[in-house]
Amino acid sequence: MRIRRCAVVYFEPREQVEFDLAELLGGGDGLHRERRWLALAPHLGTEVEVDGDERELLGVLSPGQWIEADSIGADGGTLARLLRVGLLVSDAPEHAAMRERDESLRRTYWHPLAATLHAFTRWSGVDTVQNQKDSGTETAVAMRQVLGAPPVEAARRVGDDARVHLPRIAPTSFDDLLARRATCRNFDASRTLPFDVFAQVLQRVFAAQAEVRVTEDTVFLKKNVPSGGGLHPMECYLIVQHVDGVAPGLYHYQAQEHALEALPAPPKPLREFVMDMVAQQHWFADAHVVVMLSPRFDRTFWKYRHHAKGYRVVALEGGHLSQTLYLAATDAGLGAFITGAINEVELEQAFGLDPIHQGALAICGFGWRGPVMETAELDPAERVWQRAEGEPAAGVDKLGKPRIAYGQAQGGPRTVPGDSTMRFLVFAVLALASFGACAGDGMPKSLDIPAIVQQQKQIQADIIAERGHYKDLPAAKRTEVLSRQATMLQLLDGKTTDKQLSADERVDVFNTLEWIEVAINQESDDERMVCRREKPLGSTRTVRTCRTVADEREAKERARQELDGNNNRQMIR
Repeated sequence: MRIRRCAVVYFEPREQVEFDLAELLGGGDGLHRERRWLALAPHLGTEVEVDGDERELLGVLSPGQWIEADSIGADGGTLARLLRVGLLVSDAPEHAAMRERDESLRRTYWHPLAATLHAFTRWSGVDTVQNQKDSGTETAVAMRQVLGAPPVEAARRVGDDARVHLPRIAPTSFDDLLARRATCRNFDASRTLPFDVFAQVLQRVFAAQAEVRVTEDTVFLKKNVPSGGGLHPMECYLIVQHVDGVAPGLYHYQAQEHALEALPAPPKPLREFVMDMVAQQHWFADAHVVVMLSPRFDRTFWKYRHHAKGYRVVALEGGHLSQTLYLAATDAGLGAFITGAINEVELEQAFGLDPIHQGALAICGFGWRGPVMETAELDPAERVWQRAEGEPAAGVDKLGKPRIAYGQAQGGPRTVPGDSTMRFLVFAVLALASFGACAGDGMPKSLDIPAIVQQQKQIQADIIAERGHYKDLPAAKRTEVLSRQATMLQLLDGKTTDKQLSADERVDVFNTLEWIEVAINQESDDERMVCRREKPLGSTRTVRTCRTVADEREAKERARQELDGNNNRQMIR
């Protein structure tokens, strides 16, 4: 039997650190450290732990020269294990599968570092939403608190007086199209996408527009995006959910024929499948068309063999295509998105792809934007989400001041608040209008927990950024608002309805919201409503009472005067 080392393998000395009580009691730092060697071979795609003997043997064997196994005097157990895991390959029939994996990598002409990067950054079964919750980085405010200040948003290399300021040119229709480009995180699954619109977007973004035939087997396509070497390796696999005339399911898009090729259905409902593929980013799950960008590495590396820049030009093409998709979708009145947070392993399995030759680079999609922005979208100039002319915005009073969400009202137009600070509160008519459904004491009958959380997180972000209405909020008030918000949001974490709160907790939330509203609008505290749960004199039953701050102050003053009067009468007697 002849053997050789696999084509590409890197070794990582990794340290694992765990708490160790015995170490702490013994006078140490309480940490147990264990170091081990891991072999990273891209044709395997999984880490393999090796011991010292195995590492040394792999280090002396050639990846290109076959030698007889019994000529190196290696331990039989060591040799057998390395062959079994695929770090060594042989010409024996029992090792044919591992040998073919290694040969496949060699035939694709990967650069070794690029192959390793690609193989070991693929996800499987990742829930990125839960990961954000676990790390406390769900919002921009939370990221700032956990991660510290980010690098500056735009670099400056010289002083103000040394800059050459350029003129702002009058916008054209193309500028308007660019301004309306915004990632969509709210899709309307109740509307189907017309077949012609679906076809037009695919034609503009992914279709071959012309070709150059050098020889019968050497053809270069012309598309509407640039591509490294003019090779256009990107294939598009579709998950169609809501398109007229197209059965929901998986498809391959044939770029030359501008045609769909139906593929086997996934082993679970389509929306659930999409959720798994985009790592549980539920805001993308209802997109009418989901597109997996899938590069054929073997086509690009046919020209750029073992090239240090080959993988980079493939990744760049994903950016070219996604921006073209955004513009084509925006021009058609649709929303679009792209995400790199995907579970590549499951995508490869569902579409029958070998990641050595063809992988999953990103997922994008398009469809009708929903009427309500339930998940925040970045549209600071209000080019996508706009309030109706002359109408007060949801969560904003007629003076443009932000109003706090309590309970969710019914209906409402597809609009957002006009004040930039409240732009992301888009539950129509959420705010004080909900007091139409108040309890008799002035507190809403129910609290819309999701609406409250979403609005308060956006207010947090705007206060931190000193945006819009909040830029003039005094520093001390800003700090106190953020502190009270953090306490309230911690209480509401993981809750979807106010029935998950105790009666006292509901009152606390209401009081906090009332205080925040007065604080951020810099209004008089007298009109702020304060609710309490207390037992009236002579009763064992707890009731809720709500009064304004001014009413409470007057009641206390009356009580004080009555007490003083009683004391005076007693003294006179």
